Amino acid sequence: MVESADDYRISVDLPGMSPDDINVTLQNKVLSVTGQRSFDHGDYREHTYYCRERRYGRFERRFTLPDAVSAEEMQAEYVNGVLTIVLPKHEAAKPRRIQISGTENQARIGSGRSVDS
Repeated sequence: MVESADDYRISVDLPGMSPDDINVTLQNKVLSVTGQRSFDHGDYREHTYYCRERRYGRFERRFTLPDAVSAEEMQAEYVNGVLTIVLPKHEAAKPRRIQISGTENQARIGSGRSVDS
């Protein structure tokens, strides 16, 4: 999970899966990514594997989201085996610059002297 000024982003590597086999749900500030990867027996019987590092079976990953997340605006995209979930922040949670009023010649706070003296 990565945070920027505007949003949080979660990336999950799910190579070889179809978006239809992946579920993304949000309940009580907990985002869940679940799914199931089936073992493909297609060419398994025709070849001898010496090493196979892809995991199979059911998976689930949960993320507890901060209060700043705007759940209504969240988006998910699956491209080249990577699921990216974008969780925008509420406007009130985004940092904003505060304008400072005054001039250079005004007195410093608490000093009793002006800046020029």
